[in-house]
Amino acid sequence: MFCQGEIVQEYAPLQRFVFSVYTHLMPNPYQVGGGFTDQELKMANWWARNNVFLSRLGYIVLVGFIVLCWGYVAWSLVDAYIISYPREQRIPAVIASNQRLKANLTAHAPDTIQVSPIANFASTDARRDLLTEITNPNKEWWAEFEYQFSFGDEATPLRKAYVLPGGQRYLTEVGWKSPTGGGTTPPEFVVKNLAWHRVDPAKVERDYDAFAANRLQLRTDAPTYSNEATVGTQKVGQTTFTLQNNSAYGFWSVDLTTVLLRGGSPVAVTEMNQRLLKPGEKRPISFAWFEPLTGITNTIVQANVNILDPAVFLPPDQF
Repeated sequence: MFCQGEIVQEYAPLQRFVFSVYTHLMPNPYQVGGGFTDQELKMANWWARNNVFLSRLGYIVLVGFIVLCWGYVAWSLVDAYIISYPREQRIPAVIASNQRLKANLTAHAPDTIQVSPIANFASTDARRDLLTEITNPNKEWWAEFEYQFSFGDEATPLRKAYVLPGGQRYLTEVGWKSPTGGGTTPPEFVVKNLAWHRVDPAKVERDYDAFAANRLQLRTDAPTYSNEATVGTQKVGQTTFTLQNNSAYGFWSVDLTTVLLRGGSPVAVTEMNQRLLKPGEKRPISFAWFEPLTGITNTIVQANVNILDPAVFLPPDQF
């Protein structure tokens, strides 16, 4: 018979084998590190040390975000009902005021310059002369601009011009020749870079009409046309007249436009310039046309000077 001690000793190797297998298959829950990596342990350590701080920081950020949201809502209400509302209430009044201002400006804006039909007649060497007359109906405005005559795709060069308050003047293009031989379509008068100027009472002695009457005393006396003049062996047309300055003001330059009429219709036009016209001066002028024109019933000579430009007047030491 076996005793108890002998039985224990007989099964001891088996117990040791089972214990060895168990310890290899089932990790020890009390092993240091529990199978975590070094990086995981460091992260856990950092979280354990900073958990309270991070929780407080999260609460602060959340509270700050809520405060910003409610602050934006409160500012929107204040702006809508206290700051912007009174200003927005004034917008309809401002619009109505602007409409009245616009109507007032429109009522006092200068009227459009009036343009007569264009006279277009042939000249020598396949050239053309063009003439129109403009009228400024405004008594308190004068205009500066550029103009040209357009023939479809072709146009004459740009010329500078002006028209005085209540003034009337001829605008011309003399001796224009089409670069392509065209220019057969009806011409149009084109105005560019128009600039209106209100008459400054301080610069016209508070009365433009009297100011102009004292300075625009240019006369072209007895303009005549004759086709009996001879240059060499050829007869040409000739115009003669006297330019007289009856004012007390001299001018550096005066532009003269001469138009020949046949039965009230223009048939020829030319331009010239006279320099250094002194006060009280009478200057006889004579010039020839390129060809003798017949049937001329009237000759118009128009003198133009911009008296609203101080630079046109001769200084006293030039008299």
